[in-house]
Amino acid sequence: MKKLRGEEAKAEVIERIRLGYSVAEACRIVGLTRSAETYWCNNDEDYKRRRENAIAVGKRIAGAIDYSTVPDFPEFCEKYMHQRLYPHQLQWFDMLEGRPPRDMHPSCVYEPGNPKRLLINTPTGHALITTDGGSNEIVVISGATSGANPPADLNRVFFLQLSVVGSTMGTLGELHELERLLDRTGVRPIVDRVLPMSDARAAFAAMVDGDVRGKLVLTV
Repeated sequence: MKKLRGEEAKAEVIERIRLGYSVAEACRIVGLTRSAETYWCNNDEDYKRRRENAIAVGKRIAGAIDYSTVPDFPEFCEKYMHQRLYPHQLQWFDMLEGRPPRDMHPSCVYEPGNPKRLLINTPTGHALITTDGGSNEIVVISGATSGANPPADLNRVFFLQLSVVGSTMGTLGELHELERLLDRTGVRPIVDRVLPMSDARAAFAAMVDGDVRGKLVLTV
């Protein structure tokens, strides 16, 4: 959304609140600081009146929705989009919902951090297949092993106001530091399975199906 000012910004904030957004959410979407919105409330009686009316309308709209009938995101995808979420996408969904990711490998550790930031280490071809949530989330693509030009539904990026952020691995010095850490601790990447080269087709099929947690090793 372009930067709005003056009466345009006020009207947009009021409209967002009327649709059921909180004041904080409306300000964030419009690109307005809370202090500026508070200033309007304290110095513009007409804005304050319209704001109070919008809050009342928003509460009525929210109260009229029976959320118990709304399916969760995985069920919605399968029922209405005919798209089953893969295990790694279900883990993303869990984290966006504030839960530890399901079916974690025993060697993995879940450490909750900033609830408005989700770092996803996944091939670029999978990063934007299914993205849950609204404009609070940032999808970080930290690799390009599957290619540098992945498909993306730009309408979803626009309307959900997603931020797609690239991240490089680090400096050469940090890579050497990582090597020393691995030597010192014995930590190693998770190996899902070891297969002979003759089973390479099955290995790639497992990756495509999302049936992999860790590395696939092909022996010669």
